[in-house]
Amino acid sequence: MIAISAGLSLWNMQSQEVVALAPVSEQSGLPSQVQRWQESLPVAGYQFGAENKKKLKRAFIFTLWSSTIAAAGIGLAGFLFAPMTMSFFLKEDMAAQIGIFTFRSQCLILPLIPIGILSNMLFQGIGQQGKAAFLSACRQGIVFLPLIFLLPEWLGLAGVEIAQALSDGLTAIISIPFVFCYFQKSEKKRTKKQTSDGKRRL
Repeated sequence: MIAISAGLSLWNMQSQEVVALAPVSEQSGLPSQVQRWQESLPVAGYQFGAENKKKLKRAFIFTLWSSTIAAAGIGLAGFLFAPMTMSFFLKEDMAAQIGIFTFRSQCLILPLIPIGILSNMLFQGIGQQGKAAFLSACRQGIVFLPLIFLLPEWLGLAGVEIAQALSDGLTAIISIPFVFCYFQKSEKKRTKKQTSDGKRRL
């Protein structure tokens, strides 16, 4: 999906627009942070298998908050040091300015990325592959492809620069109802089970 997205998005783009995508692909990977998020998979699977939905929710919320704080710190540092960072990779002034704006737009949206990735990890861990696949496809496919085609037509180069950041933000927003509904249903089932057990004891 990523390869198809990249190939289609680069079709008929000008050289400046291709330069605008470079900082996004470099910054949006966050390999070390993603590795931490992937470690939440066994926790989710274990707590789900043990039918301990309360601990699953607590683990999700703790991981979400800690990841959001870490991402906000990384985003702030990246935003402040964007000119210095781009100077290592881009020597031409125009290319550097494009890179700085693109990099900073991604840094601003960085605190929202954990909810999108953790939602995907949660549904993978509890065996709901359909929801996990959908949320995974949003960031680089379902949401990104329309944006990378439409925004350059409306905003020109700026559309390419903000496409990935906007895709990440929208993916995070899309993920929230999925997680909220899941934990709400889990809470109702847990309450119903406790009520049923209490009646049996009586």
